[in-house]
Amino acid sequence: MVARRLRRQTNMWRKILIFLTSCAIIGLFILQRDPILSNLHRVALVGTTLGVWLGTLLLVLKHKIWRWIVLAITILLVTPFALPGRVIQEQ
Repeated sequence: MVARRLRRQTNMWRKILIFLTSCAIIGLFILQRDPILSNLHRVALVGTTLGVWLGTLLLVLKHKIWRWIVLAITILLVTPFALPGRVIQEQ
C-alpha cells in the first residue's frame, strides 16, 4: 500500500517536472525571438536556460548514459567561457 502510494507520487512529480521543463523550453524560444534587451529579459533568459538544463538533468538522472551525455555537453559549452583569453583593450 505504501509502495503504491509512493509510486503514484513519484509519477506525479515526474509529470510536473516534464510540464515545467516543457514550459521552460517554450519560454526559452519565446525569449530568443523577442528583440527587447532589458535586465528583466536577461534574467528571464538565464532562468529559463537553467530551468531547461536542470529539468533535463533531473529527467535523465536514472539513466546513466544520458546523465553523462547531458553533463558532457554542459562541460563542453561552459569550457570556452572558463578558459583565459586575450586582453581586449590594453591601456
